[in-house]
Order: sequence, then structure tokens, then C-alpha cells
Amino acid sequence: MGGVIVTASHNPPEYNGFKLLGAGAVPLLSEGIAAVARGGAASSASRGARRDRDIVPDYLEMLAGRFPRVGLRAAVDPGNGVVSRSGPAALAALSDGVHAIHHTVMPRGAHVADPQEPSTMVDLAETVTTLGLDLGIAWDADGDRVGVVDHRGYRYEADWLVALLARPLLAREPGAAVLLDAKASRSAVEAIAAHGGSAQIAPTGYPRFRRRMREQGIAFGGETSGHIMFGPGYLGEEHYPWLDDGVYAACALLGWLDGSGLSLAAAAADIRVRPASPELRLPCPDAEKAMVAAGVGDYWAGRFAVDRSDGARIDFGDGWAHARPSNTAPVLSLRFEADSLEAYGRIQEWLLAALEGHRSVQGREQIMASPMLGPQRPG
Repeated sequence: MGGVIVTASHNPPEYNGFKLLGAGAVPLLSEGIAAVARGGAASSASRGARRDRDIVPDYLEMLAGRFPRVGLRAAVDPGNGVVSRSGPAALAALSDGVHAIHHTVMPRGAHVADPQEPSTMVDLAETVTTLGLDLGIAWDADGDRVGVVDHRGYRYEADWLVALLARPLLAREPGAAVLLDAKASRSAVEAIAAHGGSAQIAPTGYPRFRRRMREQGIAFGGETSGHIMFGPGYLGEEHYPWLDDGVYAACALLGWLDGSGLSLAAAAADIRVRPASPELRLPCPDAEKAMVAAGVGDYWAGRFAVDRSDGARIDFGDGWAHARPSNTAPVLSLRFEADSLEAYGRIQEWLLAALEGHRSVQGREQIMASPMLGPQRPG
């Protein structure tokens, strides 16, 4: 048994491809995908039959049975993607105050759906503040990633959202593990520890991330890209087989905030604000991006600690930087953070120097942009 999902997620249509799943919805890694490619065409006797089924009603029924009704009012933006069929309806079943924008499915989309990119959340932030709503929620085109803004229209990085959504689990199971990826902020790690959790770091990429959650029985985790992943035990007794689901994450957030009596901004007030970059995606040829990421690590080898489990993450003491080849596009992914503005400026200069010998990397001017200082108004 297995499965195939056809999607380009937040990428343009020319990036359409397959997500391949094995038995039990376990994502295949590179070697498993290669084995499928080598397998050849199936015989006519093994091809089975086709059955079309609309699973949205069953999905909505599951969510409505799992999460409570809330008094919070929210704007939602599915970005004209396929989640337009499920996201607004799921939240409307939990709250009478849901206002949807960009919620008609369009093959190419009239609105870019990528909550990791702040510019795509301008309309959402404007809707929240204009209507005086409690928060806003956006999804990418296939609904497996989520982004949020608070009542002020301030956008939150997904690693902060992971730190917040870990709290109901940690209140019930002190010491529980919470999985983050290598691009996660130190502030998110510290916030998880402050609420009794054990933050663990995994390589970026949902196949490896989800597999580690399964293998170690981790009930909750999330990547800085906005993939939020839930396993059995997150809410208690229910079964949820380690899947990333942005609509599920939105329902969980509404339920927890409503039960806590806190606004999103108040809930996040104890997370330390550090100067940090967004995830910079610097164009780099596919054939060179892995070599460049390794070269960034080599530049500091012997002077600072370099973790090479996922590209290269360099620990400068008062800050860090992470460079890795993207799994989905010809780009070098780069993110960095520091304890102070002075340290941040120094890391900016160091990164430019480390990339000086890699002229194939484009867009390096992005490194010198002003840092993010906590949640900010997009646009």
C-alpha cells in the first residue's frame, strides 16, 4: 500500500511533482523514491481500479469532533488554493466569526499562497485590523503549511508558532519532546524549555522530519517553513499519524487560545526577541548548492562549532547561521540570528565573506537587509 500526492505546494505550476508515501502514510526518502523509479510500469493485473471520492466532508466532520467551539473571531486566507475547500469551512464550524478572503479555488491562483513570505500576508493583516478581529490565519496552496497574524496584524514566524502550540502538550506532559528544524530560532528553543519541554533539532524536510517523529514517538513538532506536525497524544487519546496539516494546526491554535483566555500577542509576550533574518532563498544552480552549503561550513571550521547534519549550521556563541541546499528549488537556503544588533551586523559581514568565493550564488545583497525584531506588520 502507498500513496501519491500531486502538488507544487507554494511553488509555481511548472514545479508540479509527486509526494510519494509508503504503507501507513510514511513519506519515502530519496532511496525509496529511486526504487519506485526503477520499478518500471505495473502489469495490467496489478493496476487495480479507480474510485473517485470526496473526502472533504469526512475531514470536516473529524475536525469538528476533535476541537471545541470558540468565541474568537478570525480572518482566513487559503490563497485560492485547494485548501479553499476545507480551511474556511473547518474554522467556520468552530467559530461564528470567521471572515474568508481569497477563498475560491483557481488553477493558477489569483493570490500567491506562501505564508513564509510576509508580502503574501498583507491582505490578511489588513482584514484583521480593519474588522477588529482576534487573529488571522493563512495557508499555502496545498494546505500543509500555516502562517498567523495577531490582532494588530503582526506576522509570526512559524518557529514561534511551534513554541506556542507546544504548550497544551507540555501542560499535560511535562518534559515532552518537541521537534524543530535546524533553522529554528534560539528564542523558540528557550520558550519550549521555559514551559517544561525538551526541544530537539532535526534536519529540514518533511520526510525525514516526520519519520523521526514516528521513530521516536514525538507527539508534536514543526519546521520554520510552516509545516506543523501532530502525532498521537498531542490532544490526549486521539490517533493522528504524524501528518503535517495547516488546517489542523489552525484549529488547534484557536482551541488553545480560546481556552487560555490569552490573545496571540499576550501568549507570545514571554518569547525573547532577537534580531533574526527570514529564511533567505538565494538562487544557486542545483549542481552547486550542496557544495556551496558545505563551503560555508568549511569557512568557519576550526574556529567555531559547525553542525553538518543538514547543510552547515555554525554556532558563533552570540549568534548562529545556517546554510543548506533547498530540497525543492535551485536555491541556497540561508538563515541567521544573533543576541544583539551588534552581533547580527558582524554575522552579516562574515556571511558575505564566506560566500565571496561562490559567485554562482545570486541575491547576496539580501544578507545585508535589516533584521526582523519579533513579530512585525507584513508589507
